[in-house]
Amino acid sequence: MIKNIINLNKAFFAFLLVTFLLVGCIEEFTPETKDYDSILVVDAVLTDEYKYQKIKLSRTFKFEEDGAKSEEGATISISDNLNNEYSFSELESGEYVSDVAFKAENLEYVLYVKTANGKEYKSTVTILSTGSEIDNVSGKITTNSNQEQGVSIVVDVKEASGEVKYYRYEYEETHKIIAPWFNKRKAIIVSEEPPEIKIENFNDETGKVCYSTKESNSLIIGSTEGLSGGQLVNFPVRFIDRNDYKILNRYTILVKQYIISREAHTFYKTLEDFSSSESLFSQIQPGFLKGNIESVNDKNEKVIGFFEVSSVSSKRIFFEYKDIFTDKPSNAKYPFSCSFIAPTDERKVIEILKNNSYTWITDEPELCTNEFCPYGEIEEGPNVYVRVACGDCSVFSSSIVPDFWED
Repeated sequence: MIKNIINLNKAFFAFLLVTFLLVGCIEEFTPETKDYDSILVVDAVLTDEYKYQKIKLSRTFKFEEDGAKSEEGATISISDNLNNEYSFSELESGEYVSDVAFKAENLEYVLYVKTANGKEYKSTVTILSTGSEIDNVSGKITTNSNQEQGVSIVVDVKEASGEVKYYRYEYEETHKIIAPWFNKRKAIIVSEEPPEIKIENFNDETGKVCYSTKESNSLIIGSTEGLSGGQLVNFPVRFIDRNDYKILNRYTILVKQYIISREAHTFYKTLEDFSSSESLFSQIQPGFLKGNIESVNDKNEKVIGFFEVSSVSSKRIFFEYKDIFTDKPSNAKYPFSCSFIAPTDERKVIEILKNNSYTWITDEPELCTNEFCPYGEIEEGPNVYVRVACGDCSVFSSSIVPDFWED
């Protein structure tokens, strides 16, 4: 979420670079940031889930730098109006976790941050935003703005109170990967000198089926403002092209809903507008994006971030391609190109096995026909090796079945 803020200044300078190139200059140009403020970025969300709460601190970065720098060595706490105070400890660089598990209740909360250089920051008083939980998550066939057909993951929320509510969404998606050239028989190095290879059979099927998980990294906000009956219906949180490999075998998405305040929604909406292409033409800089956190020492110091206190609900669904699309098969391609080689020189084989770049698949290759050529134009043989990612998906994903998985 906050990464949208710290990447905004990079997007602005990217626009300047493109403009510079379009005017026809052919000399090499290396953009540099001359006037630059190192601004503290606070990513702080307190939820009504009983857990160890997390807060992240970082700094904005210059265009020529690789990314945000974590803010280390800070002292962080959250207090409420009953004089409870919850301290946080830095477990990883810039990532702080509460010393005890707790959850947000119907109280008033204030976030305090003291950085290693002695500067202090605090939020305004913030209360828990509440509302109805997610009613339904489903996948619907739709067409995106590029006229590409796919499945849209949509959310329904029936707000019982009828009041205007504001929402922020995140998701975690997992898909099944099936290695197309998996074989339980493997090539084993017997000796490097003299070079000797043998083929052995293994009962282990690790690498045949894997599971890849990814979290959302975009800002997804919605509200019932102006909607009839205060209901959020078919609100899109994710679009997946119908030929995306993710949904070919089996796919699941866990959608998480945060009920946020109107002020938080305004902050995120402004951030979203800043991130649009049109805003790249403006003189607005990310430092002017003011949230509910300010410096105690210097009222003019810029701070980016919003201390959010939210009630949370979530819902998970599973599906695969054929559950959504029944008109024709998927054209999805495996995420890696599967190239084949068939070297006869065992020294060459030892080299590729040691590098883990190829894996053995057969010593009885099918010959090419006019209609089908399973291994491409291999010339030697008979032992055929395929790019390792195509025979063992565990080299780029996890072969451990997630606890939540359902086939």
